Amino acid sequence: MKQESAPLLAGLAKIEITPPAGQPMGGFGERFQDDNGASHGIRDPLFARVMVLKTPDMSAAIVVLDLLFFSSAKVVAEAKRTWGLDHVILSSTHTHSGPVPKTGGMTTWTDLNRNPAETLDFGAFSDDPWYASTERKVLAAIGEAMGKLFPARVGAAGGSLEDASLAHNRRKVEADGKVAMLWANPERVPTGPVDHTLGVIRVDDATGRPRAVLVNFGCHAVVLGSKNRLISADFPGAMAARIEEKLGPDGMAMFLQGAEGDVDPCDCGLSGENAFRTVQETGGAIANAALRVAETIGSPNATGATLRAKRSRLSIPHRREAKVSDVVVTTLLLGRNIALVTVPGEAFTGLQAALRERSPVKNTFFLGLAYSGEGIPFTIYLPTKQAATEGGYGADNTTFLEIGAGERIVNEAIASITSLVSQLEE
Repeated sequence: MKQESAPLLAGLAKIEITPPAGQPMGGFGERFQDDNGASHGIRDPLFARVMVLKTPDMSAAIVVLDLLFFSSAKVVAEAKRTWGLDHVILSSTHTHSGPVPKTGGMTTWTDLNRNPAETLDFGAFSDDPWYASTERKVLAAIGEAMGKLFPARVGAAGGSLEDASLAHNRRKVEADGKVAMLWANPERVPTGPVDHTLGVIRVDDATGRPRAVLVNFGCHAVVLGSKNRLISADFPGAMAARIEEKLGPDGMAMFLQGAEGDVDPCDCGLSGENAFRTVQETGGAIANAALRVAETIGSPNATGATLRAKRSRLSIPHRREAKVSDVVVTTLLLGRNIALVTVPGEAFTGLQAALRERSPVKNTFFLGLAYSGEGIPFTIYLPTKQAATEGGYGADNTTFLEIGAGERIVNEAIASITSLVSQLEE
């Protein structure tokens, strides 16, 4: 017997997490050559955005933070215990102009490539005042979203950013098979692969009024480069601000970072006033495209949907050491047409394309840099098998799981989606 849709409730919340000036900035190791990476000021505010989805038999919270990376087993556990949530996903936009903890790991960000062990739970840095404050704020925002649940209608669609020439594959494979790193590409030299797909989820209230727009795209948030010392959400923040301006005061936009491991903006690594104009242009281009896609979704016919989830724990050997790390992949199925796969790392774009092409669900979204409270919080890069044989940054010694780990994760995600879909048909 097919499972019928149940009433779907959604809750939204947004809270500012901007650090004080002087907080170290992550993303570029060269920043730590002076001032211990300290930021020199604030260019634009940073936020944590929360969406809770709830049916009578399941609930999940998706948190997106304007940060390089965020993991906290404490936040996941307390959110589950306090509000009875079944799943809590902590993800980041991966801005390289955001703050990191003062103590321990991220003041030595490049050490992650040298010692990528199970110590990467940044929740261990709660003695840093800003980080501890961020944990408390995220918990408060989840509670706020739980307290503002409304009957929701959810739909999704896909579009393309190909015409915008926004992103490029930063690994340029030469005729001799060697890889040259093309960090910026202002001349728009053709490189590939790049997944230009723009995935959009729209959440309406019972009256059909759009309340949230979630945008899934895989691209490093590095319009601003290492010379920028002002805190900024980079282009994902500009995108969210543009969409929220369109939605109105009670609307919210979320940038769901995809498989960005080998993809940069064509205009990147910038500093100065021109850089911030480019941030606005880049974010604006994504926002405008996303709004066009959102308009094609139409309003779902009923305020109901099934919500199912599967958590998979994969024990994956390391490439160069006799070690094994547990990688947890969470798959959410919303109705029959939306699937969201969360991966705790920076996957290469080819893995995202493979997931979408093989998925039995029309609208399948790859959410990278996403931690669900179990397993290793951050796998660093997940290259494709082909990229691993070619080499280059992110595919060589800057990653530590065995070759093929990315494909194994995609295979597991496809199996999970297929299993969840079959449950709806029973």
